[in-house]
Amino acid sequence: MTELEQAILDCARLHLAQLKGALALPNGPERSDSFSSAWWQLTGLAQLAEFHSGLSQPARDQLRAIDREAAQAASSNRESSGTAQFADSIAATLADPTTSNWLKQSLNEALARDSVDAANDAQVLFELLAHRSEEELRAAALAASGIPAPTLAVRFADGRAGTLDVSQARHTIITGDN
Repeated sequence: MTELEQAILDCARLHLAQLKGALALPNGPERSDSFSSAWWQLTGLAQLAEFHSGLSQPARDQLRAIDREAAQAASSNRESSGTAQFADSIAATLADPTTSNWLKQSLNEALARDSVDAANDAQVLFELLAHRSEEELRAAALAASGIPAPTLAVRFADGRAGTLDVSQARHTIITGDN
């Protein structure tokens, strides 16, 4: 095994240990951040086993084994913490004085519904609100940049109102009787 392959495997084992350590932490931002960081680092390294990376077969096999161990650790942790952990998270969210009344009310209403339907509706709501937020941020950034908006409100000769996309408009100089 080459020095590079050994270094990659050592790094993958380190991230596996970090991932397992993160799973042992209590729920919270530190656990989430640590787990996420270790998971993505390990996932990136494990991808070397699946592509034409130049790694030897034994190195690829060891990377796959490390990746399987990480997946098993995450899966068994999820199963062992299960419903009680989610119930604690729900209770903590509802009891948190910084949680908005809207979120508390929405969560209480969602808990009374079919969980799959509520989750699907929440996903649609998330996507719609994320799109709205992105558009508002884009408009605010455009306004702050001083670049004129790419659309122009117009009133047509027949009285209709509308907008024109002026992003491709160019200045034209008319001379004479053109």
